[in-house]
Amino acid sequence: MTINSNNKKVTDIFKPFFEPGSEDIVTPNLPANGNGHATVALEQFTGTLRIEDNNPMLYILGGGKFHVASGNGQINFTEYNDKAIVIRGLQQGDTIISKGITLQSQPPSSVRSNRTKNPQMQLLAGIVTEFAEVYKDKAAGLLTARPGYKFENGIITAQPAIVAVVERKIHKASLTQEDLLPSSYKGYPVDVVPASPIDILQYHPEVKTETNVINQLKAIQEPTFLEALTAPAQEAAILEAARLGNNYTPPPHVSLDEVQAAMTLTCHVSPEGGWTTLGPFLDDTQEHLQVAMYDFSAPQIYKMLKKVVRRGVSLTLVYDGNPAANVGKGTKVDDVAEDTIITALTKLGKQNFKSIKAWKGKSGICNNAYHIKVAVRDKKSFWLSSGNWQSSNQPDEDFASDNTLLKEYNREWNIIVDNTKLSDIYYKFIEWDFTRSAAKPEADLIESFELPDMYLPEETLEWSEIAKYRIFPPKKITFTRTRPVRIQPVLTPDNYIEHALSIIRSAKRTLYFQNQYISIGETLTPEYEELLNTLMDKINDPDIDARVILRAQRSDTDRKMLEALQAYGFDMSRVKMMSNTHTKGIIADGERILIGSHNYSNAGVQYNRDASLLIYNDVVANYYQDVFLHDWERRSRASVTEESVIIGSSNTEASLIDDGLSKISWKEYFSS
Repeated sequence: MTINSNNKKVTDIFKPFFEPGSEDIVTPNLPANGNGHATVALEQFTGTLRIEDNNPMLYILGGGKFHVASGNGQINFTEYNDKAIVIRGLQQGDTIISKGITLQSQPPSSVRSNRTKNPQMQLLAGIVTEFAEVYKDKAAGLLTARPGYKFENGIITAQPAIVAVVERKIHKASLTQEDLLPSSYKGYPVDVVPASPIDILQYHPEVKTETNVINQLKAIQEPTFLEALTAPAQEAAILEAARLGNNYTPPPHVSLDEVQAAMTLTCHVSPEGGWTTLGPFLDDTQEHLQVAMYDFSAPQIYKMLKKVVRRGVSLTLVYDGNPAANVGKGTKVDDVAEDTIITALTKLGKQNFKSIKAWKGKSGICNNAYHIKVAVRDKKSFWLSSGNWQSSNQPDEDFASDNTLLKEYNREWNIIVDNTKLSDIYYKFIEWDFTRSAAKPEADLIESFELPDMYLPEETLEWSEIAKYRIFPPKKITFTRTRPVRIQPVLTPDNYIEHALSIIRSAKRTLYFQNQYISIGETLTPEYEELLNTLMDKINDPDIDARVILRAQRSDTDRKMLEALQAYGFDMSRVKMMSNTHTKGIIADGERILIGSHNYSNAGVQYNRDASLLIYNDVVANYYQDVFLHDWERRSRASVTEESVIIGSSNTEASLIDDGLSKISWKEYFSS
């Protein structure tokens, strides 16, 4: 009998069992008739075999042993209609922790291994499941557990750990000996953390929410591949609803061609240079303003839009349609609901204002978010940014007089481009979005069910830290025919990955990466996996000064993200966290910059609508590089903080606010 696999390691392991004359590598040997069992040491892999379905079961242990058995005492391998059998699993000693044989529709050669199959963490997952069963009724407040890493003083270490999730952390002195969790279990340290909002909804006995709601929330915020090792399986219908994809087609007769030409660029960052640059840009509109926007609610922008519409300017708006987050609170206390803005502009504009909610979903133009932030003015100039049109992104404040205000608002990278050809490209793509969305708009997933109120503590910073913050004024750079600039327009779902790969691979000396997050779920498309692996290889290269800044947002999401990055293989000494960064940019060698609205998730780089620019110029790159290095040195940290969330009701709000907690919306919690 012949054994064939797309993975040589799989073939080498199974040949001694079934092929006469193969060298024995196991003791005891597997009997000739295929009955019995055998064990052999191997490293973790994901492989495929061609197999005859005789009720087989195969169990693979990463870094340990595998066990082969069958219901009828026999195992036979043969061709299986060119279908691929993916073999993976986990065994600890004589105990089968998990198993899996999956029939794939593609031939074996197309099945790819990936770094989410971390053998060490898969082994730990079985121990975590056992730990949760043993202590769920013993220790006070234990809701669940998951595999992760030990954190010391808020900084991730390389030590795998059992992450025990509790309702709220309580000082040991307040607990009885019976209620205490152990400091270690079966050789792994136990790290106790407060529950996330989804953890509370899913596991708290007094708050527990229906499974379909939990699954829909997980479809919005996909669990990391580490969480998926122990998380309950999602319902097939929800998984299908959350499946990545869309019905996007690019506009006809429009190409995303690189432009090399004379033009003027206005580089600026928020919060200090946001509204002071965007306001005059909008006010200078003469005939037509076209806007593609995820969130818009800032009162100063609302006022400006009314002003330009009143004087007869034609205004077109394509927007996400999921209500803007946290309007009326915090930095957005004076912001205006999007529906109110749309109603007022419709009444005011009559024939010269039109708007449409973007068509989202697998049948639409983008997967789950119309996340773009672009405004095209008179088809001659355009503004492009990582930041929405909310007060948190483009605040109307005097930062020169009071730089302590900087800590309250988002860091954004913005740019204005004065060039007719590039403006025309973005104009036609947004015009196409409007036309396609007019065919069939869809409702938003998160609006289809109600959730209880959520309360979280506000972040505080030391005044000594704020005093170190520097203000960056806008910089206007003019290029001429004899000294032009090269710019590549970049859009998703069209061409982001190829150009992101290009700039990352081009880095020889430095690579600076700043984004809201890097998401690594259980299932990755090959394209996104290639992007992650390419980024990781550069970040881990000792010959490159590579640095990553991500957003310090919520302790539960921050920790899970860092754990997933480490388990995937990223060098965590090169990763820092920064409060209120909403930037999405990459700078290579101080000569090339990719700037725009793309978050690093599978949907964000491949299926949502986002816009960026790849600019080949050292003057432009160095403007934003100076901001990045400032943020790395003065505004970022390696540690994460812990916070407890409370899921309550309206009658608890007053007491919670007195305790220093504030209510946030679920849209803000999931905000991107």
